[in-house]
Amino acid sequence: MLYDQLQALQKNLENFQAVKKASTESAVYTSRLKLIRDDRNTVEHLHNIIQVLAPLNISISVPREAAMVVLSDYQRVKESFFSDTASITEPRTLREAKLRLPSLYSTVTQNSLLAWQHYVDEQVDAPNVSVLTLLDKVPAFKPVVAEIGAGLDKLQQFRATTPSRQKEVDDFTRAARKVRGAWERLDSGQIPAAVAEFLQAASSPEGAKIDLFTDEVRGWLKDRGVLEAFYVRI
Repeated sequence: MLYDQLQALQKNLENFQAVKKASTESAVYTSRLKLIRDDRNTVEHLHNIIQVLAPLNISISVPREAAMVVLSDYQRVKESFFSDTASITEPRTLREAKLRLPSLYSTVTQNSLLAWQHYVDEQVDAPNVSVLTLLDKVPAFKPVVAEIGAGLDKLQQFRATTPSRQKEVDDFTRAARKVRGAWERLDSGQIPAAVAEFLQAASSPEGAKIDLFTDEVRGWLKDRGVLEAFYVRI
């Protein structure tokens, strides 16, 4: 709704400016038009973020009261302009709206980033870096481990910025799928089930329970020269 208000105001101001081109007031109207364009771009960015994240069931906390105040500010600017076009040239006309919008923008973008990061973390149950380092010592695993490591780095880049375009979400989805696929290949294709279960548990903050450290697991780790990387905590 706020975006629509700004878009309508900008359109009307552009039309009015076209009529005023020969006037000495034209520069003032141009200046006001730029301010409104900037605000419209700000609101459009918020709109795009919300629109892109909605299909992913990512809920963003938006301070409704603050949003309604900003909307009310721009509604007054629009009504004032329609009543008296010269009102847009007065400094106080846009002052309140210009002061409140940055705060709303900051709050929504921060909340959306936290929500997006939570979503990203849920998409890939990333192995502990220490486990990847361990598996990298096994020659047969090196290519897949390198692929997983590069993929995790890529996901961290996606995690740092909230997407505002569908392409960014699609690129993240492909990258996450690639990491999961590489880990599943490593897990199911080359590591015995008991060893995979142990490594997965060992990579968690709680560590692996002693009953997972079977003779099969011990022998597999010993044969590959990585047994010493683990220790028992009692």
